[in-house]
Amino acid sequence: MNREDIKLALLQQAPWFVVCALTLDGGGVLGTCLKALIVFWVFVGLSVVVLGEKDKLWLRWFVRWGFFPLFAVAWFVFPPEPPLRVPVPRRDAVGEANPVRTKTGRAGVPILQKTENQT
Repeated sequence: MNREDIKLALLQQAPWFVVCALTLDGGGVLGTCLKALIVFWVFVGLSVVVLGEKDKLWLRWFVRWGFFPLFAVAWFVFPPEPPLRVPVPRRDAVGEANPVRTKTGRAGVPILQKTENQT
């Protein structure tokens, strides 16, 4: 493994990370990508520490191209979490804290108004 292998790995992972960060899903894909990046670099670091400077063909291949299969495995092991959903009260719900009623304004556009406590 040499500097060119690490440069190639970083040049592949940087745009992939940016694309995952720009996905509008509440951070689920970004979290999965970060987990795959952490596992990848920990594995590379441990392999270099254990093997030393020995030039292993499988390690060079893994550093160059191993992130994409690892990301695919991470997608199933650590699936993206769905974004948090905030419950929206229905208009006709009984026992609402802030009941809302509509009023028609100009041009028939509905206007939402808070009503007073109906107890």
